Amino acid sequence: MRNPPWGVTANLCTRSRTISRNFNFFSRTYPRTGGGEDVDFCIRSKSAGHGRIVGVPAAKVVHPYWNSPFAQIAGWAQGDVLCLGQLPHVAFYTPPNWAELALGCLVWGLYRFYSEGAKTARAAFTWALLAPIVEVVMLFPRFYWFAQGLPKNRVLVALLAATPPMLQDVVRLVSKLKRCRLQEVCQHFDWMNKSGHHPEEIRSHICWKLVEWLAVGWAVQSTANREVAVSAALIIYTTWIVRHCGSLLVAEWKPPVARRHGLGVEIEAGKVPFVLLAYQRTGSNMLVRNHLNKHPDIHMHFELFNEKAIYTQSHPGVTTPGAIRNIDKIRARDKNPAAFLSQIISESPTTAVGFKLFPEHVTDLDFLEQLLADRRIRKVILRRENQLGCVTSIVRATVTGEYIKVSHDKVPVHISAADFQAFSEGYERYYTFLRDRLAGQSYHEITYESVVADAEKALRPVYKSLGVSGPSSKPPALPGDLQPQSTGVLRNALANYEELSGVFASTERHADFT
Repeated sequence: MRNPPWGVTANLCTRSRTISRNFNFFSRTYPRTGGGEDVDFCIRSKSAGHGRIVGVPAAKVVHPYWNSPFAQIAGWAQGDVLCLGQLPHVAFYTPPNWAELALGCLVWGLYRFYSEGAKTARAAFTWALLAPIVEVVMLFPRFYWFAQGLPKNRVLVALLAATPPMLQDVVRLVSKLKRCRLQEVCQHFDWMNKSGHHPEEIRSHICWKLVEWLAVGWAVQSTANREVAVSAALIIYTTWIVRHCGSLLVAEWKPPVARRHGLGVEIEAGKVPFVLLAYQRTGSNMLVRNHLNKHPDIHMHFELFNEKAIYTQSHPGVTTPGAIRNIDKIRARDKNPAAFLSQIISESPTTAVGFKLFPEHVTDLDFLEQLLADRRIRKVILRRENQLGCVTSIVRATVTGEYIKVSHDKVPVHISAADFQAFSEGYERYYTFLRDRLAGQSYHEITYESVVADAEKALRPVYKSLGVSGPSSKPPALPGDLQPQSTGVLRNALANYEELSGVFASTERHADFT
């Protein structure tokens, strides 16, 4: 929404207190723990002529988890009630919700109990008990379909998901009664500030639940017309599901396809696939050949998705890549990369099987998104802290055409400040993109510098995540081992080193020159 009616406190940015001398930012009516103060502020600010709220979809805010989530949820409900008193012009009435129905029936039952005895009060107490049961039943379908794909039991998740909204209904009612605000019973706060259809939606939902409650109560209390009542309750419930969950039902009936939450292909049970996400010249060849390829329990492929060839490792222990250049096989890979990867994983003789991926290997963005979202695929991010060293290595390799063994120490290059700045921005965007997509997943990020300094220490958590033990000793040197292509200092590698150093002296890239 381009201009939302309000913004959450933790995600709200506004001008300083000079916005208005006579305007209070947050009302002291609301608790300091949060609940309603942000809505109140935004609506009052708009009414005071301070302009509209502007949504910024690309903005990201890091917010810690709450220590007491249910207390936080209850605080929001209390804030709703406070908003009713502070902003009555955006309140609206509805039929009674389940909590108000249950309270009304309990009061009526207690009256009948003390005036006429337990037998006459039983019906009222039954109606009170049915109110929360019907509420859970009506909330269940939507939460059940939202829980699709979760690793936990969907039924249990859906039942637990009904707890927060029902807790809020109880807290709102108790808060109104504690303040002796009986006129606010059956009254709700319009969070959309009359800019949407919130009141109509709430009224519609409550009316549906009220009718279902009446039908279920009729079926429970009636003996003569029970079959008719049960049929009516089932018809109402089925209509409710189709009306409010129809789009989710249709989505579930569709045949399985590759979705954002994963690759949509089978991965052989027991396999531990992983991907090494790196940038050119960040030390990926050295990491693969000198370490991962030598581990007997890891089958580490090379650039499986290189546009010119499929670079594989024939079997664990081989430190040089085998290149498949057959055009038909490359086309088949590109046509269905997920199926290709699934086959590679299943054919591996070891449990842990990996490959490396550069940004230029990606020709199918959907595949990349699905790969990153698939929690079955472990992720290892490799980067180089010294970005100047990285771009210098890229330029040298491009100029010479030598990417692995030939020394670059006698190949000085010239990199303009604009080119380095552009490279640095693209480099940061790539790794920021990876971290954003992997938020909420467990992944490991290592650096070229840490591998060079102490590979055993740098790779220890990676081995642990793959379920393999680290080498008991340093892997033996082999003829195929790689050494850094440059052992000299950057000052000698760049013809305009002093110029670049001066341009970036006051930036965070200054560390690359030291």
